Formats: sequence, C-alpha cells, structure tokens
Amino acid sequence: MPRWGFLETAMLDAIGEKRIGPGISQRWLTTFDMGPEIKREIKQLARVRHLLAHGLCGVEGRVGLSGEPGVRCRRANGSVIEIALNELETFAQHLDLLRLSVDRHHRGLGRPIRSND
Repeated sequence: MPRWGFLETAMLDAIGEKRIGPGISQRWLTTFDMGPEIKREIKQLARVRHLLAHGLCGVEGRVGLSGEPGVRCRRANGSVIEIALNELETFAQHLDLLRLSVDRHHRGLGRPIRSND
C-alpha cells in the first residue's frame, strides 16, 4: 500500500497542501482538469486500494481460474472478491504511472502519462 501513499503525497504537493486524510484524490481532481480517462483510472485504483486496505480477508496459494497466488477481499456488501497476483502487480504499475503523471503535470513537463501509452 505504500504506493498509494506516494501517489497521495504527489497529489498534495501538486495542490500545495500538507493536510493528510480522506479525500486527497478528490481535492486533486477538483483542482486539476485531467480529463475523463485519468478520473476513471483514479476511481478504479481507489476501489482496489480500498478493498486491499479495508477488506483484506485472506491470502491464497491459488485463486480464480488462473490458479496463481492472490488475495481475497470482502466488499462492503459482504461479497468476497479474489484478486490474483498478476492483477496486484498491474495495480501497482498503474499506481506508479499515475504518480509519475501527477508529478509530471505538477512540474509542467507536459501531458499526463496514461497507462495505455
């Protein structure tokens, strides 16, 4: 989960705040118009982060049809979702790209980096 913290730190730097707490990504999104793709990606990443931070309920040697290691998370409605290791790795990569994009935009180095670039 440290990668989410790095993303939030980059967002706080970009908006010139030091206040830690809920809503950092929302405050950042209302400060900068990054377009619908970035907003959608932030929301998707936030959902996964929320599941991992607040709903983690098991680690498995094999999950889903892929049969690879992963985790189980309980959603707010009580249902359980399985997230395979390769999905966790993809999540981490997207967080890194988004953090770099936030930092790049804040420093005026050009357009945001999208994960499908």
